[in-house]
Amino acid sequence: MMAVFLAIVGGVLSGTKTPFLSPILYLTRGKKDLFILTFLVYCLILGYEAYENNIYEIDIFRVFELLIPTVILLDLSLKNKKIGRSDYFFSFLALISYFSEIMFTVVSFTILTYNFLEDKPSKGVLTTSISVIALIFVFVIGKSVFDLPGSASTQAIIISALAVITSLLFWKKLERTEMFASE
Repeated sequence: MMAVFLAIVGGVLSGTKTPFLSPILYLTRGKKDLFILTFLVYCLILGYEAYENNIYEIDIFRVFELLIPTVILLDLSLKNKKIGRSDYFFSFLALISYFSEIMFTVVSFTILTYNFLEDKPSKGVLTTSISVIALIFVFVIGKSVFDLPGSASTQAIIISALAVITSLLFWKKLERTEMFASE
């Protein structure tokens, strides 16, 4: 629920309409195959709406307004856990963060850190911190290297590879899942 509020507020702040579809994702979370399929469509629509020729032309707050709520929405929907007191508190914070981009970014990172801290208490904060620092490094330091005309696909691949490497470093136990498996 808090991920839906966060996605909608992020969509309003970034000027995109796709995050208003996030309640549909939230409703499909009970059936993982359907959720993964709708999440894929959601990400494709979001990518199409937020398309830029060059990732470095986007304001970094706009990236965080779209990226972090999407990651939180994916994670919380796949967990499919019951709503607790912290969810109501973070939902309230997500709604009032509408008034400031900086506050929205802080609330988003707080929810992301809390979310990972729940899963892996020993690695949650460390993983989130390293991921965020690496992403900022790619945006700030890598700008001089990767800021070429028409290189948006290369930039997206570098950011995706960074995310995969970070996840593999900290979550070594990976589970294989088959989609649409016969039961």
